[in-house]
Amino acid sequence: MFKIKETVFKFFKHTRKDYNLLVDLPCDIFVSLIIPLIIILFIFHKDIYQNIQKSMNDKIKAKQDCDTIVQAIQKYNSLEKTKVKDKYFKEIKGKYIKGLDTCKDPWGTRYMQDPTKCIVYSAGPDGIIGSNDDINVNY
Repeated sequence: MFKIKETVFKFFKHTRKDYNLLVDLPCDIFVSLIIPLIIILFIFHKDIYQNIQKSMNDKIKAKQDCDTIVQAIQKYNSLEKTKVKDKYFKEIKGKYIKGLDTCKDPWGTRYMQDPTKCIVYSAGPDGIIGSNDDINVNY
């Protein structure tokens, strides 16, 4: 009977010792990984915030440009009694909107339209037409 007690005591002592090692390990990981990560995020949060803000401002600018082009198209369609059919709006250039030749979205792509769907759009940050990041304005 005494040997059984001694064996059980050794087992629990050994298990408790291993458990303490396991408890110390996550603490070491926390100190060595999480705290430096928090410090890095704190240092660079301004850059991250500025990048997010620039991205939002670029999308707002593209939407405003599309709205301006839509207004010019609608004015042309109304006054000229015909529709703008060119993908790059050549019919409204000059008389209805100035600087259209040099007008590009914030990512360097020309604004375009789909006259059959009555949509003016920007290809968005990825520059690919038809992707999820496109900016579209219906007219």
